[in-house]
Amino acid sequence: MDTESRWGRRLRAENSKPVRSGVFPLLLLSTWILSGLVSASTNAAERPPNVVLIFADDLGYGDLGCYGATKVQTPNIDRLAAEGRRFTDAHSASAVCTPSRYGLLTGEYPVRQNIWGPAPVTSPLLVDTNKLTIADLFKNCGYHTAAVGKWHLGFGTKANTWKQPLRPGPQDLGFDYFYGVPVVNSSPPYVFVENDRVVGRVPDDPLVYLGRKPGDKASPITPLTEEHGNRVPNFFGGATEAHQLYNDFRLGTTLAERATSWIREQSDQPFFLYLATTNIHHPFTPAPRFQGTSQCGLYGDFVHELDWIVGEVMTTLEEQGVADNTLVIFTSDNGGMFNHGGQKAFQMGHRINGDLLGFKFGVWEGGHRVPFIAWWPGRIDPGTTSTQLISGVDMLATFAALTQQPLDPDQLADSVNVLPAMISEPESPLRDTLVLCPHKPTHLAVRKGKWVYIDARGSGGFSGRPGVHAAGGPVCASFVGSLNSDFENGTYKADAPYAQLYDLDTDPSQTQNLHNEYPEVVKEMSQLLASYTPPRPSGNKKVKPPAPRDAALKIPAIPSTRGASFDFESGELRPWKVVQGEFGHPIGSRDHFFRNKGEYNKQGEYYLTTLEGSPDATTGTDSQTGVIVSPLFIPAGGAMTFRVGGGRGQDTYVALCLADGTELQRSSGINDQVMQRGHWDLAPHVGKKLFLKVVDQSTGGWGHITVDHFQFDGEVLAEFADMTPHPAHDLQDDREPNRRPNFVVIFTDDQGYGDLSCFGGGHVSTPRIDQMAAEGSRLTSFYVAAPVCTPSRAALMTGCYPKRIDMAMGSDFGVLLAGDRKGLNPAEITIAEVLRTAGYHTGMFGKWHLGDQPEFLPTKQGFDEFFGLPFSHDIHPFHPRQSHYHFPPLPLLDGETVIELDPDADFLTKRITERAVAFIEKQQDHPFFLYIPHPIPHAPLHVSPPFLTDVAGDVVAKLSEEDGNVDYQTRHKLFRQAIAEIDWSVGRILDTLKANGLDENTLVLFTSDNGPPKNTIFASPGPLRGHKGTTLEGGMREPTVVRWPGKIPAGKANDQLMTTMDLLPTFAKLADVAIPTDRVIDGKDIWPTLIGEAPTPHDAFFYHSGNQLQAVRSGRWKLHVRNGKPTQLYDLESDIGERNNVIDSHPEVVQQLEQHLQRFANDIAANSRPAAFVENPVPLSE
Repeated sequence: MDTESRWGRRLRAENSKPVRSGVFPLLLLSTWILSGLVSASTNAAERPPNVVLIFADDLGYGDLGCYGATKVQTPNIDRLAAEGRRFTDAHSASAVCTPSRYGLLTGEYPVRQNIWGPAPVTSPLLVDTNKLTIADLFKNCGYHTAAVGKWHLGFGTKANTWKQPLRPGPQDLGFDYFYGVPVVNSSPPYVFVENDRVVGRVPDDPLVYLGRKPGDKASPITPLTEEHGNRVPNFFGGATEAHQLYNDFRLGTTLAERATSWIREQSDQPFFLYLATTNIHHPFTPAPRFQGTSQCGLYGDFVHELDWIVGEVMTTLEEQGVADNTLVIFTSDNGGMFNHGGQKAFQMGHRINGDLLGFKFGVWEGGHRVPFIAWWPGRIDPGTTSTQLISGVDMLATFAALTQQPLDPDQLADSVNVLPAMISEPESPLRDTLVLCPHKPTHLAVRKGKWVYIDARGSGGFSGRPGVHAAGGPVCASFVGSLNSDFENGTYKADAPYAQLYDLDTDPSQTQNLHNEYPEVVKEMSQLLASYTPPRPSGNKKVKPPAPRDAALKIPAIPSTRGASFDFESGELRPWKVVQGEFGHPIGSRDHFFRNKGEYNKQGEYYLTTLEGSPDATTGTDSQTGVIVSPLFIPAGGAMTFRVGGGRGQDTYVALCLADGTELQRSSGINDQVMQRGHWDLAPHVGKKLFLKVVDQSTGGWGHITVDHFQFDGEVLAEFADMTPHPAHDLQDDREPNRRPNFVVIFTDDQGYGDLSCFGGGHVSTPRIDQMAAEGSRLTSFYVAAPVCTPSRAALMTGCYPKRIDMAMGSDFGVLLAGDRKGLNPAEITIAEVLRTAGYHTGMFGKWHLGDQPEFLPTKQGFDEFFGLPFSHDIHPFHPRQSHYHFPPLPLLDGETVIELDPDADFLTKRITERAVAFIEKQQDHPFFLYIPHPIPHAPLHVSPPFLTDVAGDVVAKLSEEDGNVDYQTRHKLFRQAIAEIDWSVGRILDTLKANGLDENTLVLFTSDNGPPKNTIFASPGPLRGHKGTTLEGGMREPTVVRWPGKIPAGKANDQLMTTMDLLPTFAKLADVAIPTDRVIDGKDIWPTLIGEAPTPHDAFFYHSGNQLQAVRSGRWKLHVRNGKPTQLYDLESDIGERNNVIDSHPEVVQQLEQHLQRFANDIAANSRPAAFVENPVPLSE
């Protein structure tokens, strides 16, 4: 077969033909107002334009002839440019594939949804099905829509297990048809998916996900060599025929055939085709007929195949007689990658990103400035070039303008209509500002006019040296000959600024960092970067939204693609009914809210509300109360999506209920008319009769609820439930009406399960904590999420397993060290931030250990006040292995200011307690959250002089000889005294609460961050086996006491499984504040468990050491694994010390626990979030 397309061959014959020029006035677009389906008899010339969007993969700015390439020939794409318009300042929505595709389809910066990197194999669908997409725009106007090629945005609502149907997916985002590669050509599964089914899969040979160590069970795939570039091994077994249908060397041909055949089927209606090629993403596998045709190896050959694909599409458009009425856009998902193929191409004289600095994944121009060509005969002037600044996110607004559809302000927040730049010559820039999104949140950047500002050093992309797959950064920039004033020969200069500012008008190659020359511009750009809403990482200073919101977008009424729908578009309440109370006008149609005139983000025209008294009311009626219910329905599985707004209190909510009235789930608004997106998993309730219940029992401000657009799969019945109320436990019944509870968490360091008197510790004396236990409860199965400091604290702060948030380890050590480049991502929402949204004052006094760089400190993570240490007090120059670690002086901070270096640690417990007491005494008028993470009893042990009275004389004498050093061995003998001072501190906190009248409205919890250290003769795990750093019970089960007079049962032990991760959702519930809904939170609401009304909400609890999943507990059983294989099984009810391994006696238990482990591992793989990193970190003491 000839490598040149038929369209390309015509180019030579048509070069002498005049090409129609001229521009249709924008007013002529009004002839394409689409009021419904276009009839089959409509003349093609009268039809609205077809649109073909070709989205290449990893195609760099320098990879095309029309953009200056000389080692490849791209006649078909060059012809598009010759007959259309070439853009020289176009940018992908991200420098990475998945977020770029998200931005293209939704018109929203991917950072707003915290999407930074490639979606993993098990990723759920990353686009909310309620969000308007570019495909929705066309489908709303009667277009046929198709996506062909690479998807890479996930399937399903949770971790994708690859069970059919693969829904939600492309067909739930506006595409009538999908055929393509489900992830990417370098990652499994190596099969095709058509619509929601694996092509070639047969029932008795399903596709099976085997995990990342499939062994010899993986199905065979196309053999490749190192020359073709990196490809991930297959993680899937089964589906033999499906795997055989997928041939890497026919991939481009297959996708071209599918795209062109679909075009040929579109005779009666306008169409939109999204063709996302796998060319030229690694591995480089052009069809044999293209191999050896370029002058830069397989990389260039793959470009040649891409050009042929474009030619095939254009030929088909001409043959079908629709070319003149088709807008074709060609662009790329990000810049070229300097992988093995890109490096080989460079060696042969090809520059993948032209003269631009940087590569894919990075924020320098080479990572995201991409080719962009628009072709539309008779509408776009041929052979023209535009310097307008445009982005992939602009396609939403542009296609909305093309199809004459209005968008609301939320939908236009990031997307700009650039249609005028395609078909005319605007006199001024259409877009002045653009957010630039690399792989690392630390390097989010902003463009304004000619200026681009990056609030960090480097590119934020890969940084490997030439010769490795993940090559990039300064070392590779220097390697390819790029110049930059910040570095030389790949190494940063000593005086390089901490951030970057470039003038792209005069310096598009970013050779000169002007940061120090234009401080006023730096200030303006820095403020601009920080101003985006919701706030997102600005360079090294990453922030998060001030409140947990997940607003739905306003969309027109559209036919549901689900099996059942409650969208209220009939304008009547039926088939719902009021079963209690009275509502004057429950089906509203207002466009704006009464009080603040804010816009209703409704679906269509109507919604259900408990606020409106009449159709012509001028004010809301919060005094209306009652209950409204839906008819019964039987779900078929999947998820129910909806939107909910109004009040967030306990008395205004929508509930999913069983037929007997039992409430399964609740959702409320956020004290705003803006409706939030809701999502409930119906899979556990398949075949059961359910109904929806809207409850409004509040008459105060925001005492109403609004709901809309319930979408699900199932059957709606013509019957109602026999209403029998089963209300959830009402926390408000006996609560002081105007005062939320206070919370105090006391978190010691390295204290063992047996290191309290009330937990059997005879070697210590803890009368005040024992009194606290007598007045409250001992929690005897209370766990931390990791057996060492940093990850344990990360879990408490975020309610998540540390591995989920990439905080299971430090960057180069088991915990974070001084000057560490890693920290808790400020995009995480901490327990302090959740409570602060409800008006809480927040204070932290003690040890942080979640990052010591300024952007990671407690005051940047939700705490109003901070006094203490950024990490453990043994990270100091007196460490026994100082010659190895070279630790700087230990800083003591007040807020963000270092006030002392190497403070006298003997007084740490005392000073921390004094600051905590002072904080409490200021909180008479506000609820508060107080976090006291004591550095003690972590070694070296320190106590203040009053607690040295019973210390042996020889020990005191030894300590007097320290002379500026720290005698660790002698200080080990101060354990009893250190615990006594901790006990004194707890007493001072409790006494202060009582003295200030806060005692009865304050929940106080005492626990430790992990078990006692190994080889200690003083600290004790009590009856448990194991120690700090292990996943035996002694490493992670902690001595815990909780007290809240009148609420927590007094004097009782509670052996239900609970964790520090549960504090965030539990405190949020007690404070009547919403928790984040845009992310997975592992913690559970344990309030019913704490008060003895319910068992543990945890089906299973998982034990990690670092990033290794090593054990699982479910009920009484605990299973240990090594390298994924079961090794030990213990019955913790009869064997708390894990002494009797019963693994051989209970194979069925082992199997059940293995299933828990597998599901959890899959979930973590699909739903994890990155930590934050800074470049060139500096210790606070320097």
